[in-house]
Amino acid sequence: MALAGLTAGGALLGGTLSCGSAGPAEVSTTTTGSIEGEIFDAVGARQPSLGRIYLMYSNGAQTGRWVDVDPAGRFLLTDVAAGDWQLRFHAPGIAYVPEIYQHPVRVTLHAKEKVDVRIIVERDGRTAPR
Repeated sequence: MALAGLTAGGALLGGTLSCGSAGPAEVSTTTTGSIEGEIFDAVGARQPSLGRIYLMYSNGAQTGRWVDVDPAGRFLLTDVAAGDWQLRFHAPGIAYVPEIYQHPVRVTLHAKEKVDVRIIVERDGRTAPR
């Protein structure tokens, strides 16, 4: 996996970060896949139970779906309709995605596919307990 934020099948996926005014992503309602991923810091240490991942439409609008990062530093979104999506990491006052990494992460999901995502975060040292 690459530090750029998103890989699928070993190939780096890129995207343009922009917020548009288009409506929700057009997706198939009969075909789904899954999005799974891991949360790491910049030196490669997995970040267990850190934050929440929000699934958003390709235009950045909320879908109402989210999942907490588990004790192994992983997350899984199942039964996601095929189409274009964004993932947003959220851990206010605890950690954030540094500006050098793509965030939100753009994902294109095809039917019966599993997309692997790696999100790099940095702990917010100003509010961390000492």
